[in-house]
Amino acid sequence: MFEELFAVEGYREIRRMAAERLAVDGSAPGLYLWLGLGHMAEDEDDHDAAAERAFRRGLELAPDDVDLIAAYAELCLRADEWDYPGRAKRGVQLVARLQGLATGSPQDQHIQEVLAWHRRGYMEDFRLAVVEARKRRAMLSQQGSALGAAGARRSDGDHDASATQRSAGTVVEQQEVEVAAATAEEFAGRANAPLRWLAANRAGGWIIAAGLSFVTNTLLRTFGVVEGFALWGFLWFGPLLILDRRLAAARERARQSMVDKIVQRDTRGPGNEAAGSGP
Repeated sequence: MFEELFAVEGYREIRRMAAERLAVDGSAPGLYLWLGLGHMAEDEDDHDAAAERAFRRGLELAPDDVDLIAAYAELCLRADEWDYPGRAKRGVQLVARLQGLATGSPQDQHIQEVLAWHRRGYMEDFRLAVVEARKRRAMLSQQGSALGAAGARRSDGDHDASATQRSAGTVVEQQEVEVAAATAEEFAGRANAPLRWLAANRAGGWIIAAGLSFVTNTLLRTFGVVEGFALWGFLWFGPLLILDRRLAAARERARQSMVDKIVQRDTRGPGNEAAGSGP
């Protein structure tokens, strides 16, 4: 259950449930692992400090737990050496300890990837930024495609999102179904038809907006309405920005819906989670 919550970014719920179960059974190292991971995923100073406390408490109970060592090592390796020199130094020690306990293990391989990330240069940063931008465009395009598919299902009289979700295998696949349903709901109705078209034709929408912006600014300068650089033409990009905000809102609602379903599906009592499992 913790693995599913982590996959859909249910970090707050992970922290809450781990803390509740630790209140019942404070001797479960695996719960400290998930509590720490739930904090570490937020990538904020306060959460990092809470994650470190959780990992250290878990290691007091299980000093050779490779999952805890790997998670704590990752936290320390990504710490700023100027702001947190002690934490950064502990990262080197934890890496050596992990290699001594489980060289070649999945945890060790993951830490080697973290080390490579830590030593990356400016070109790697640039390439990662490009990858992230492409990922975001692909996600928005997927939502646009989902709108078109939802419209086709409505026209065919075959729209059963719950059945589609049940047929999806992994929690990530189920979340994609939730995103598609939330997006279709967000843009339902005749008034949202222009935004539905923009969502399904994002590239064309940006080209049209750029063209209209250039023409508008040129005409304003030509007729002396404005002098020099004009911003009024950029108002044509407004619908695209509104579209992006509403698509993001639909994704967030779908994410929270998926988190709620995972939590509700977990009917086991506190402390029954497999405490030793890693991420």
